[in-house]
Amino acid sequence: MSSKNLIIVPIFNEAWNLPLLFERLGALKKSWDVLYINDGSSDSSKELLEAQGSNFIDLAYNIGIGGCVQTGLKYAFEHEYDYAVQLDGDGQHPIEALSELLEEVNSNECDIAIGSRFKRDKKHPVGRTRRLGIRILSSTIKVLTGQTILDPTSGYRLFNRKSISLLSENYPQDYPEPESVVFLLKNGLRICEVPVRMNSREGGISSIHRDGIFYMAKVMLSMIMVVLRPKESSHGSR
Repeated sequence: MSSKNLIIVPIFNEAWNLPLLFERLGALKKSWDVLYINDGSSDSSKELLEAQGSNFIDLAYNIGIGGCVQTGLKYAFEHEYDYAVQLDGDGQHPIEALSELLEEVNSNECDIAIGSRFKRDKKHPVGRTRRLGIRILSSTIKVLTGQTILDPTSGYRLFNRKSISLLSENYPQDYPEPESVVFLLKNGLRICEVPVRMNSREGGISSIHRDGIFYMAKVMLSMIMVVLRPKESSHGSR
C-alpha cells in the first residue's frame, strides 16, 4: 500500500526562485503533494503561487520559519499524511534526495530523517564561524540528549506520522531546527541523518542570519529549557 506524502515549502519573498521550484516539484506530483506556506511575502510570491494554481496557505503577516513549518505539519496531521518533508523555497535542498530520506525512515525505523551536509562530507563548504557554531550546537545536543547530530541546523527534514503528530502541537518558533531536535529526542523519537549535498541558493537574499555569539547563547539556552520542561504525555495519532 502506497503512503500519502506531503512536501511543505515555507515561502518568504522567493519570487525569484519559485519558477524553477515549480518545475522541479512538478515531476513529483504522482508521489508527493505540495503545500506552500506564504509567510507574508512582500514581493510577487503570492501572485506566482496563484498563477501556478498551487496549493498554498497565505499567512496574513510574517511569523517566521517555525510558525510556517508548524502550519504545514498541522495541515499534514489533519489531512492524515503518512510522511511530511520540510523543503526550503530557495532551491538549496536537492529534491532527488527525497527518496533517500524516506528510505532511511523506513529501513532504520526512524521517526525523522535529517538531510545532513556533514554526514559524509565533513569538509562541506560553510563559513568558518558558522561551522564552529554548528559544532558547538552538535556538542550541546550530545551533552543534553546523548545522541550525536552532525547537522542540527539543517532545515531539510522528513517526518513520519508520529513526529508529525507531536510537532503539529509543539514546535519551537525562535530556533526551530536545533531546538526541535532536542525536543524530539527528549520525547523518545528517533532521528537519523542522511548524507545530502546541498545546492547553492538559486537567487534572492536569505531572510535568516544566524551567525554570532548572541544567536549561539540564545539557542543553547533554549535547548536547555527544552530539557528542563516536562515530557509530552502522548504522541497521539489517528
